[in-house]
Amino acid sequence: STLDPAIADRIEGIAAIAAVDRYRSYSITYGSMPATLAFSKVSVHGRRAATRFLEGPPAAEIWGDLAAGDNVIVSEPFSEKHDVQVGDRISLPLAGRDVEFRVAGVYYDYSGEQGYIIGDRSVFLKYLPDPRPTNLAIYLVDGADVARTRAASTSLPRPFARRPLGFGCNEQQSAHLLALA
Repeated sequence: STLDPAIADRIEGIAAIAAVDRYRSYSITYGSMPATLAFSKVSVHGRRAATRFLEGPPAAEIWGDLAAGDNVIVSEPFSEKHDVQVGDRISLPLAGRDVEFRVAGVYYDYSGEQGYIIGDRSVFLKYLPDPRPTNLAIYLVDGADVARTRAASTSLPRPFARRPLGFGCNEQQSAHLLALA
């Protein structure tokens, strides 16, 4: 399920919010196996996430490559299952056509064995022009009150939130909230 894009816009207007990453994911089949295709705003995610790369150039270069064009990162499980390495090209069926992407990096991820393919939101919107996110990563300014910010975020008026938003919090990673659709 997806969120109304206006929710992210409204949340960005809350004073304690430093950034909002609009994350979109799709369940796909790659090489006859399930995988997850996702995109986020790498200018936000790359600066704030603690992504560790197993293979590829320095992280800053990888994030820059994602924003610059048809490049993706893949999770270690995806890389292993499909024998995909940095520099390889993978073909993804997007909006009725196959689009080739270069693998810019392989990252550590053990959240799912099926594997992930992740790219930059602006690049994927060229092929899948649906701006509705499936969830949001909401990053707070230093020193923000997490409980107060969560309360402000969850009190959005109804056409913005079709149903109550669920929130998880990771205070160890520079205080960010994750709004789940």
